[in-house]
Amino acid sequence: MDGLTLKGNKVNKHKVGIKPVNPEILTMSHAEWWDKGKELFGEDFNKWRFVCAHCGEVQTMEDFAEAEIEKGNQKVFFSCIGREVVGRGCDWTLGGFFQIHTAEVIKGDGTKVPVFRFDDNAGKETTK
Repeated sequence: MDGLTLKGNKVNKHKVGIKPVNPEILTMSHAEWWDKGKELFGEDFNKWRFVCAHCGEVQTMEDFAEAEIEKGNQKVFFSCIGREVVGRGCDWTLGGFFQIHTAEVIKGDGTKVPVFRFDDNAGKETTK
């Protein structure tokens, strides 16, 4: 494959420009995920903040609604807003070949779904 170097089970990010696979994945049930979201951001799902696993863009359902993105409630925790909005984020989605997600939710049927992590730094002052 052109430009792709594999080292063990990790992709060399310097060759393809993506992050390596993270062996430490936060796994939680759908109920735990929902409870954590409410704890961090309140009852209103539209205000929940998710961080793209690839570029770090922080996005909310409000962002998706404002951009009139179809099925935003199914994409906000799974696909970067940059797939739909020029000038924001990147074009990454967790449904692709490279699995770089660091969190997943277990659905009622036992299926694991990769998700973007919550922006747990929301409202905290950061220094760069």
